[in-house]
Amino acid sequence: MTNYFSVTPQLKHFQFIVVGLEELPPDQTAALAERVCDCLYERGAMIDCITSLWIIASWGAIFNDDSPEARLAAVSDLLTTNASSVRIAHGQCLSIVGNIGSRQRFNYEALIPGLQDIREKLSQTKFGTAFEVPEKMQNKP
Repeated sequence: MTNYFSVTPQLKHFQFIVVGLEELPPDQTAALAERVCDCLYERGAMIDCITSLWIIASWGAIFNDDSPEARLAAVSDLLTTNASSVRIAHGQCLSIVGNIGSRQRFNYEALIPGLQDIREKLSQTKFGTAFEVPEKMQNKP
């Protein structure tokens, strides 16, 4: 039996998407987050993080489905169905995945290089648009 959830962090290539959500009343935010997550699940993504204003997901960080096609299809679907309420950063990277942080609880993570810069650029991006993160942005000195 394959152990997909390595306790020890390891270097792995994966696809990622960071979806910025429009700040709406709580009931509308919950409905928007549900639509976004449903779309990502339908495209085979694993949801890594959900907050009031951000959803981060990946392909290939846990299972071996590192699919740029699924990522691009999810971007297209999200913009088509939620254009006025989402802005999207997406890309691929080689980074650390695994149990990062506490060993007391199951805490599997995929670390996206340059995430702070990606979120900063995303916060300045118009709703209804997406951009692909260049690898050089992820590896800033």
